Amino acid sequence: MSGKINPKHKSATIKRTKTFSWDKILRRTLVFLAAVFFVVLIYFIILNTKPSSAPIKKIKIVAGFTHLSRPELQGIIGPYLKNGFYYCNTFGLKHKLLELPWVYAVTIERIWPDTFVISFIEQTPAAKWNDRALFNSSGVLFSPPRETFPAGLPILSGPEGADQEIFQQYREMQHLLEPLKLKIEQLVLSPQHYWIVGLNNGTVLYLGETANLSQLRMLVGLYSRIMANHPTAPLAIDMRYSNGLAVKWQAIK
Repeated sequence: MSGKINPKHKSATIKRTKTFSWDKILRRTLVFLAAVFFVVLIYFIILNTKPSSAPIKKIKIVAGFTHLSRPELQGIIGPYLKNGFYYCNTFGLKHKLLELPWVYAVTIERIWPDTFVISFIEQTPAAKWNDRALFNSSGVLFSPPRETFPAGLPILSGPEGADQEIFQQYREMQHLLEPLKLKIEQLVLSPQHYWIVGLNNGTVLYLGETANLSQLRMLVGLYSRIMANHPTAPLAIDMRYSNGLAVKWQAIK
């Protein structure tokens, strides 16, 4: 038998079998399930955060109601609550409430699942300005309706634009007068730039434009001597002199 290979003899072929990558299949399955879960979650959130499915059932208004009206507040708040617990525009609501002149500050709190708490700090009026606006305790002007101005507030008057200077002078002058237990009822910066100070004992003080505080400090030190042997307060005291003062007393009848 010859050792030659017969060229006509067909060589044996090796068949390759396909193998499955279980890791790849598992990853694709997990990605698909995650996508399905995400879609279901989004649908659930949208379904359950609609105004109809998350209504605001309780609203608590915390305020002193000295100058605020509950019906007025409810009228402003009501339309915003229709958007439900999740979609209520709290920024817009807060901005709207702060437009009320007697509102100094507002806080809005959501309490899950259906409650809103809205708290108000009212303006604290300290003085009138030119009989058309009010200073709050921080010296900021606000303009409520004149019929709501409280009675008995000191009246500060002067040129437009000088409100902050006059308010600061009022506070410093009032502080200097504390030892005498006198209150300022009216403070005016005149067109001639001198100060007119009306006190609650009926006395009117006249002070210079720039040395007003030092003049008032001097007056406080001299006041007991001025009042000696006088049962009633003077009508006026003029401190604008460089070397003294002038006192006007009520005429004796």
